[in-house]
Parts: sequence; C-alpha cells; structure tokens
Amino acid sequence: MYRRTFTRLSLLSGGALLLPACGGRGDPLPSGAGVLGGEERKLIERFAEVYLPTEGTHLKALSEVPYVDNIDRRLSLFDPETREEVRLAMKLFNYGSIPIGLHFTSFVNLEHPERLAYIRRWDDGIGMQRGISTLMKNLVVNGYWQDVEASRSVEYRGPVSDDTQIANLGNASMLHAPPPRAG
Repeated sequence: MYRRTFTRLSLLSGGALLLPACGGRGDPLPSGAGVLGGEERKLIERFAEVYLPTEGTHLKALSEVPYVDNIDRRLSLFDPETREEVRLAMKLFNYGSIPIGLHFTSFVNLEHPERLAYIRRWDDGIGMQRGISTLMKNLVVNGYWQDVEASRSVEYRGPVSDDTQIANLGNASMLHAPPPRAG
C-alpha cells in the first residue's frame, strides 16, 4: 500500500472514531470569513498562544497580527479535497485530547500548560500525529510571518537578494547561472 493512501486511510479511520463525539460543523462561519469556521479559528488562536508566545519579546503581539485571516486566505487557495483533509486534521487535533490525553475536553478548552504538553505529546506520537502537529505549526508560523509589520519588528528588510541585487534565476540550474562578479 502506498504511504499517502495509508496516511489518508489512517486519518479517515481515526476521524471516523472521533467524529460522532465532535458533533456537527461547529460554530457558524464569522461574517466576512473565508473557509475557516469559528471552531477552527479558535483552535488556531489557542494553538498560537502556546506555540508562538510573543509576550516579553520584540515580536509583534498575536492580537495585532491577522495571522488567522492569513491562514484562511491561504487555505482558500487549496483545492476542496485538500481543504477538507486539513479541516479533518484540525478537528482530529482538537478533539484528540479527549481519548488520547484523557483530558475529557477539547484542546481549545485546556489550560496553557496542558495545551503545551498535548502539543509535545503529538510531536512524539505516531506518524499521523506528528504530521498533524507539523501542519498546525506551519499554518501558524506562516500566517504570522506573512504579516509585513511582524517582520519589521525583528528588523527584517526582505530577501538579501534585494539589497545585493542578485538576479533571480528561478528554477534554472547553476549551469545557466551567470559567472560570478569580480570583487
């Protein structure tokens, strides 16, 4: 069996066990929202509070960065099948705390230390858990750093190639690269 097929079947079978406990779609979509529901937005916010703490740092506060909207915009570019798989993964992560962590509540209702321990448990779990944890981390980090003002808070001026005027070669191999400039 192919690895992707196995992963999808694992995800779907795990989801089939949890979905009856999850209820329906959850909160309705907020007005003006894209593809994320209220429950999914809350999950991302609660995950970001633990995974990307900005208090006491030079980073821009999470409340000032539209990272959830950036994630929503990114997910709207996915094909519908992939988007539903991401939604299922988020639901599995949120409600996985009931049978896996024996917390008897969803991830969004856990306290800060319990959420951090839960994320670490998924980081050390089976392949599906590690994959979903990585998905959540990538969504949050990409959504946060997509904001230009967040990048400016750490004095990021953009790609080095802009300042040094290095030509963009795209996917061209180095055989077609221009010779280096003498010093």
